[in-house]
Amino acid sequence: LREEARMPHSAGGTAGVGLEAAEPTALLTRAEPPSEPTGEDQIRPQKRKKGPAPKMLGNELCSVCGDKASGFHYNVLSCEGCKGFFRRSVIKGAHYICHSGGHCPMDTYMRRKCQECRLRKCRQAGMREE
Repeated sequence: LREEARMPHSAGGTAGVGLEAAEPTALLTRAEPPSEPTGEDQIRPQKRKKGPAPKMLGNELCSVCGDKASGFHYNVLSCEGCKGFFRRSVIKGAHYICHSGGHCPMDTYMRRKCQECRLRKCRQAGMREE
């Protein structure tokens, strides 16, 4: 389409003649990288990221340990650490034992010390094994 605009037209009655009537050497062009998406790229839908809109994650805190939340994981606003801990615990079917009677306060320090209380807090916050 670009070559048609660059080709000079004769002053005769050939102004409406397309590239078919042009000389064969006029059709040879230099290969240029496409500046616009091709038809195949336009058909393919763009993938959306899961989770809340980025504006919702300003200063939100993890519902389990209070660390900075990275998004909604397993139906709960949580940090990457609690997301991974919950996933690993569910996959291996872990049963943890609390050495303090099961009443540990959960924060960024204690989340590393008591796995039973952390997993309990994950479930209490609403994490689901989906």
